[in-house]
Amino acid sequence: MTECKGCGQSLEHIAPLQVDIRQVFDLPVVRMEVTQHEREVKCCPECHLVQQAEFPFYVTNHVQYGPAITSLVLYWNHAQLIPCERVTEMVKALVDHSMSAGTVVNMTRR
Repeated sequence: MTECKGCGQSLEHIAPLQVDIRQVFDLPVVRMEVTQHEREVKCCPECHLVQQAEFPFYVTNHVQYGPAITSLVLYWNHAQLIPCERVTEMVKALVDHSMSAGTVVNMTRR
């Protein structure tokens, strides 16, 4: 509040009589995060040997789900006994990402 609602006088430099506090506990907005890993392939100009860098050990496919979302999905599906279709609805509601029930089954198989 910067001015009096009654007369319009500036209240900018007036000390407050009291400070009222209210707290709200809530969860932060959760978003799906995509990390793109790239590796370079180079040819030695001297011996012409083609070499390539390594991806992180857990990056095994062109597109895949990471360990955090996989753990959450498997926890819901196995520990909480939530059916695959319902798990996919929860993922959609939580992070606005469509995941198939088959993906949940494949996560279980791995």
